[in-house]
Order: sequence, then structure tokens, then C-alpha cells
Amino acid sequence: MTGAPRRHVLGASALHAKRADAEHLLHELLRRVAEHPATGGAARLTGCTHLVGEPWRHEAVSVLVEAADGFPGAELVESLAEPAEIAVVLLDASAGTAAADVTAAAGAGLPPLWRHGAPRLLPAATEAATAHATGSGGRAVVFPGQDALPDEVTVTRLLAETGIDVVRSTHGRYAQDAVVVAGGFLRPQYSGGKLVLQVGHADPTRLMPWEVRNPTPCCGGDH
Repeated sequence: MTGAPRRHVLGASALHAKRADAEHLLHELLRRVAEHPATGGAARLTGCTHLVGEPWRHEAVSVLVEAADGFPGAELVESLAEPAEIAVVLLDASAGTAAADVTAAAGAGLPPLWRHGAPRLLPAATEAATAHATGSGGRAVVFPGQDALPDEVTVTRLLAETGIDVVRSTHGRYAQDAVVVAGGFLRPQYSGGKLVLQVGHADPTRLMPWEVRNPTPCCGGDH
């Protein structure tokens, strides 16, 4: 990759009702973006799922890309939108968005640089990309530093070596040397321009993420 990198966000929707299906789409987008010579590989990528409302409630996805000037956005958007019924948009997120403007920008939808695909799905793809670009929403499935994490990691190391900005416990303050029981599965979410890992704790030295890989079904799985 040559030249100073700029931040772009791809948003995509294939109208998936299930989050697991949307994650398959997300990983396919991540693979194809990482393989593109303009992106510098997978280490710079962050991929999210988003619950969006148009044309009805479903899971869309987004990918943050850092790429040099001359990034072939139109070519990439068009190739990603084929052959299935899918919509893909690309936003320029380099300018950043002031915290006070995040809510308005997310509500209005940032103007896409490029878009391609099913017209009815373009609003959903734009909503997902805008949320990621402004840091106002998105559940991160892939983020920088994720692959090198041990099963248990101190909060200090987690914040220093990954894209996570904040570890927030619903049970109040935790110990300075607290560890997060990551177990190879962390799903932080964007809020207020930061990537936040929500945890809880009974013991202030051991923090348990809200989202776990295999949650216990509610009421024994009856509904």
C-alpha cells in the first residue's frame, strides 16, 4: 500500500434475518477486501454486524478499510455486489465526525461515494456503513489485535493491543489488574465513537463478557 491511508467503510445488506447468516456474508467481504492489493491485508480490517430497519428488520454488515489514495472503490463495490441479490455502498470516513454530530449523521446516513446492487437494500447498506463510520453502532466480529489474545487477558493489555477503546462493567468499578475471560470470543460494540466491550462481574478481578460463544437457551430453549 502506497501513500497515506484513508479510512473507508463498506456497508452491505443481503436481507439476512439471522445474524449467523449475516456473519457468513461479513467474512466473505472481509476475505475479498483483504485480498485486494490496495488494502494492505486483513490486519487493518474491522468487521461488524448491524440490526437495521429498512425495508424491514434484518442484519446488515460493514467493513472498515484503510487504503491509500487511488483505492478502486467503484470496482470493489461492483464486484462485491455480484452475483447474489445484495447491495454494497462505500463511504469515506477519513474526515471523521464530531461527537455532537454522530447521532445526526447516523440518522441521516452519510452520502456514499459508490453504491451498487439491489435498490431496496441500499438504505440498509448505507445505514450500516454510516453507523460504523461514525462509531455510533455496530457489533464487531473482527477487529485489530483479536487473533493474538489469550483466553484470559488483563484489561490493560486488551486496551493497549487491540482496537477496543473501553471495557465497561454493568456491575460498577473493577480491580486495576482485572482480567477479561475472553475465551477466544469477544464481541465489542461501537457507541459514542468508541469500541466498547460490555462485561459484568461478581469478582472484581475477573470480568465476564456480556456476549458469549454458546449462550444458555432461554427457558431451556422452548422459545
